[in-house]
Amino acid sequence: MELFEGNVALPLFISNVVTIMLIVFFGRDRSRQRMSYKNQIARLESKSLKAQMNPHFIYNTLNGIQSVMLLKGEKVANEYIVVFARILRKTLEMSITENLSLAEELFYLRGYVTLQNLRLNFPVLFLEEVPSLEDQEILMIPPMLIQPILENAIFHGLSPLEDQGQILLKITLHTKTMKIIVEDNGVGRKEAMVNKKIKEWNEEYMSKSIATKILKELIDALNYLYKAKSEFYLEDVIKENKINGTRAVLILPKTIKKTQHEKIKDDISR
Repeated sequence: MELFEGNVALPLFISNVVTIMLIVFFGRDRSRQRMSYKNQIARLESKSLKAQMNPHFIYNTLNGIQSVMLLKGEKVANEYIVVFARILRKTLEMSITENLSLAEELFYLRGYVTLQNLRLNFPVLFLEEVPSLEDQEILMIPPMLIQPILENAIFHGLSPLEDQGQILLKITLHTKTMKIIVEDNGVGRKEAMVNKKIKEWNEEYMSKSIATKILKELIDALNYLYKAKSEFYLEDVIKENKINGTRAVLILPKTIKKTQHEKIKDDISR
């Protein structure tokens, strides 16, 4: 009888252990699946937001071509179209890219400012304080984050000036973050809200502007996706107790380009 009971107890014990292991395994598997789905949703949201930026950018640029043709003639308009074609191609490439090197981003931004300068009466002086070329090649950044900040600085801050405006792009590296500052010497946020010239400019070029909204939503999606806290805020530039422009601050996690070995390891673990 004791032998019989022992023979029954052992399989029952093994069965219980196996059942518990299966529950734990499939519970973890479902948890991983949920996390995978959430990450996939965040990636799709990120790509969707970047894709939304393209028609916004194209809309404003096409309006710029018309303005250049009318105000500056065919020669400058042709030059504008050449630069626009190059920038457009890069914009479309960036819309399906999760990250690109800081070097590529800076090249794109310089092209964008060049494009805007072709139609402005007073071209923007674009200044840079950025990491070394070596760092630019290995630092990675989500695309389409800095361009809308530059756009807002040009359209809202510098467009009403009767002189050459200035934009400073300053990028500093910290232990875990990269701080990006876009500072203009324009009219400031308060003046931009009431300035008649800006209102007229907005009616012509910015009636469908959604750049800032998309930027904030994109940062939210990236925060969820990469489990890192990015920040974006605006502040006034104060000199001699007077508002002398706007400073946009963007703080991102510092991301280094992965080696080929790390990429293969990530692909295997997915």
